[in-house]
Amino acid sequence: MSASLAIVSERVVLRPYGPMDADALYGLWTDPQIVRMTNPGFQPSREQVSSAIERFRKQWDEDGFGQWAVQQKMTGAVIGYCGFKLWERTGPELELVFGITPTLWSRGYATEAVRSALAFLQERHPSRVVLGAAFFHNKASHRVMQKAGLLPAGTYYEDGPYALFRWGAGQEATKK
Repeated sequence: MSASLAIVSERVVLRPYGPMDADALYGLWTDPQIVRMTNPGFQPSREQVSSAIERFRKQWDEDGFGQWAVQQKMTGAVIGYCGFKLWERTGPELELVFGITPTLWSRGYATEAVRSALAFLQERHPSRVVLGAAFFHNKASHRVMQKAGLLPAGTYYEDGPYALFRWGAGQEATKK
């Protein structure tokens, strides 16, 4: 895995996960506030988190895209996750995934990370289409996606109603 997969922006560094990130990712994936907004009922074990990191690394090697650890540039702490996985529901699209530690919500870190990830995708995989989904009650994630350039694309139902957003091939990520 190449260091060229890292992205440095004003306040964050997006970098592929390594085994040393298991504790940080476990903390994010089990944080009650994040779970409530992204995946109610999800309670992974530490082994599941370590396996997920290996899957993320394999996805980078095989597909040239994946998920990053979001590191706060000033402190070096892992404060979130952001990236893409294959959209399992309908086909070849990619699904945008992101989350930031709740102590840093509403400070623009998620938007900065998502914009950086979309700019990377536009440069390396310009024909890919990205879908983002968030529960209807998760208005903050709706705003993040819209600020980053995703457009409202309807609703879908799985384990509840989700607002769907789309970012298309050739579409640029918004700047500040």
